[in-house]
Amino acid sequence: MKLKQLVILTLATLCCSATFAGKTVSYKDSIQSGDKYLFIDQLLTEEGNYQRTIPAVGGGDSTINLTLKFFTPCTNVHVAYTDSVILGDSYLFVDTIIATNEETVSPVVVTRTLPNAGGCDSTITLTLNVMNPCQD
Repeated sequence: MKLKQLVILTLATLCCSATFAGKTVSYKDSIQSGDKYLFIDQLLTEEGNYQRTIPAVGGGDSTINLTLKFFTPCTNVHVAYTDSVILGDSYLFVDTIIATNEETVSPVVVTRTLPNAGGCDSTITLTLNVMNPCQD
């Protein structure tokens, strides 16, 4: 379990700075499910929209908004399988056509990566046995 903290400015800076007095600042952040998030003085364990008001000594309080999302870590997947093709035939594997001829050395091993928007790419490895009907 990890703890992530929103570090903006010190409270003294927010309270006393004319630059931030009366301002609203919004943030979006995400953490892994099961982790915790320290937002100013509040420990967050759930997704949601949170708001904190920082009082200013001379008026013009500052507001900080946070939208917190959780994500589930993903797992890279690797799949390996074996198949056969007759010498002279072609084999479609993901986005590749594997053409075989008398110079093809069996087995042909091809790996492709399938990207995932979440960063957990999957890989597929094919071991393709090229069968020569005249010899096998």
